[in-house]
Amino acid sequence: MLVRRRFNCCGMGCACCQCCQEFVEIEAPPGVVIGSVVQQCGVCEPHYVGRDVSGKDIFEIVGPNCCMMSSCCDKIFEVRIGAAKVGEIRKRWAGLLQEAFTEADNFGVSFPAEMPVIHKAILLGATFLIDFMHFEEDGNNNGILGAMA
Repeated sequence: MLVRRRFNCCGMGCACCQCCQEFVEIEAPPGVVIGSVVQQCGVCEPHYVGRDVSGKDIFEIVGPNCCMMSSCCDKIFEVRIGAAKVGEIRKRWAGLLQEAFTEADNFGVSFPAEMPVIHKAILLGATFLIDFMHFEEDGNNNGILGAMA
């Protein structure tokens, strides 16, 4: 599995203009695109949409509001299909020392067991994009966010 993020010349994280939306493509095996995750316009909370290879929306991800993003607690990004919460991506608070002095992050991803494996892979790709967009310092990006054998 390969999660690829293309260069975005905007680089400002503003998703209200389609040309500035951040996105990743998920390939499995590498070279075969199975889906994507696209940043959406959100006023005070991060918002993403997972799409299959045809571009059809399969789930949305809504993050905590901007006030919660700066607090010393877990950050929960809800995975929704329609109005129903079906899972979550959780950035775990690792404690003051790890958060302040390392670049290590701890994430947990939960989803229904019956979710199609391709949708699970797209959700995992969303985790890499969320980590990059909200929890990484500038300059740590080389275009490929993650690869798994």
